[in-house]
Order: sequence, then structure tokens, then C-alpha cells
Amino acid sequence: MRTVCLLCAYLNNGDRMATLNVYLADDLKARMSRHSLNWSQIAATAIETAINIEERKEVSMEQAALERLRAQRQTVAQQREADGEAKGKTWALSADYETLERVASIDLDAADYSDEGAIVYVLAAALLDDDRASRREVGDCIRETFGVDKISDDMASGFIVGAAAVFGEV
Repeated sequence: MRTVCLLCAYLNNGDRMATLNVYLADDLKARMSRHSLNWSQIAATAIETAINIEERKEVSMEQAALERLRAQRQTVAQQREADGEAKGKTWALSADYETLERVASIDLDAADYSDEGAIVYVLAAALLDDDRASRREVGDCIRETFGVDKISDDMASGFIVGAAAVFGEV
């Protein structure tokens, strides 16, 4: 094996470029010697191409991971909404009429519910018949209704849809 210094050069302005030693088989070095090519430029281009490919792979892997996580988030959201809808239907069958009417009258499309927990709060306010309910009261209402300390907006939305479906049958 021979060492060939491929990237030893100076720029026109006198700045030195980086040096890279490349180990080649003797027969490859002999073949290179028969050609008057800019081996430094060829090596630099090949190295840059390899780096670009690796960087694209990293971006592609990151994109693939993000797409996978987005799909999982969507699946989890749909499952939570379906669970909430089933819970809302079950709840509605034993609810009093006025409370059911308040929950069923929540228009999920009419307001901006982009803040996390906004739908949960609106649902709890309807269940409590108190649109100024404290966080503690909302938490107590959610625990009593769902049997857990916290629910997602997806579940609350599904609950409203399920309750409204039963209300529509009344």
C-alpha cells in the first residue's frame, strides 16, 4: 500500500487547504500515475458527494420518524375520541335531561378550542352548570365523570359527540 497525498494544495491567495492522506493499493496507484487527472479534485468531489448522501439520509430518517410519530398521534387521538364517544353515550343514558341538553348543545365548531384543555373545561362547565368553575371544580368533575384525574380534549370532544347522539334520539 502506498500513501498518496491527494488534497495538498494552496489556493491562489496563498491560503493552505486541508491535507488528506489516502491509502491505496499499489496497482491502483500505478494506474493513477498513467493519467494526468486532478486527483485532489476527484477525491474532494467524491467526499463531498458521500457527505451529502449521508446528510440526506439523516434528514430522511428524521422525516420518517416524524411521519411515524404524527401517524401515531393521529391514531391515539382517534382512539381517545372513540373512547370518549362511548363514555358520552353511556353517561347520557343515565343523565338528567337538563345536563344532557347543556352538554349536547356544546358546538365544537363554533368556538376556537385551540388551547389545550379548552374542550375539557367547556365540558366540565356544562356538566357543572357553571361557566366560571375553578380548576379544582373542573378536576373533581372530570374525576367523578371519567374516573381519572385528567382527560384529553379528544376524549372530551368524543364525549360531547356521544352525548349529543343520545340527545338527538330523545
